[in-house]
Amino acid sequence: MADQTSMAGVAASPLAIVELAAQQARRLVAASNSYSDALVGLVPALCRMDCHPAYVVVSAVCLNDFNDLLFDAVSGRGRSAHRSARTAFEHLLNLIALREPSHLTRFMCHSLVGTQLAAAWNPIEPFLSGKVLKASRHRQKKLLRDSGKELDEAIAEYGAVFHRQWHPETVRDRAVAAGLEREYDFFRAASAAVHGAASAMEDAVWIVDGDPIIRVGPSVVLCPSALAAGVLFMKQFYCELRAELARRRSWVRWSRWAIR
Repeated sequence: MADQTSMAGVAASPLAIVELAAQQARRLVAASNSYSDALVGLVPALCRMDCHPAYVVVSAVCLNDFNDLLFDAVSGRGRSAHRSARTAFEHLLNLIALREPSHLTRFMCHSLVGTQLAAAWNPIEPFLSGKVLKASRHRQKKLLRDSGKELDEAIAEYGAVFHRQWHPETVRDRAVAAGLEREYDFFRAASAAVHGAASAMEDAVWIVDGDPIIRVGPSVVLCPSALAAGVLFMKQFYCELRAELARRRSWVRWSRWAIR
């Protein structure tokens, strides 16, 4: 009955809309913090259990991006919040993909691609000079040389597509296989904005009497959907990680029994 009263107020009063939105935002933030806090405890647990580094990496990076999402959402920065929510979906897919044992090393090896790209161009270099510039260029060349050999070996093993993405399947195929086809639609919408598509200007440009009106600044209107999506993805990530920990504990207990 209380919800119906609130919704009736929404239809009658703009103020009620704001109040209801504030209530929902508080609930979302509370849920967000609970999942974030829970994952903070799980990452050290992975280290203590001597899990494969891939689990530690994907969990730590997901946690960092989710914290960014929280900060962006509560400060009204909807566009950056959407980008973080989009990334959280990818972290979820990556964690699910790690169920396949052969993907653990493959996932970690793909860091070589990022190392090569980062070493190829240093945007800070134009601001350096003298010995500092010389040392920076030396480090870049050494990084390119050392990581290049390892990357060539990885590409020889996993194929040329490995240079573009770590997983052999597309994001869509992975999402459908994981039962996340609806969530993938959000990923696509957020991706369009990330890649500079015209949809990134939604709610930022109006045409009034033939003249464009451009709004510049944080996009508060995007915050609720970004936060709601991020909470959903974090919940799924948390459940998947807990299940993986449980599977690993069961495997450890079984292996110890088998050895005895």
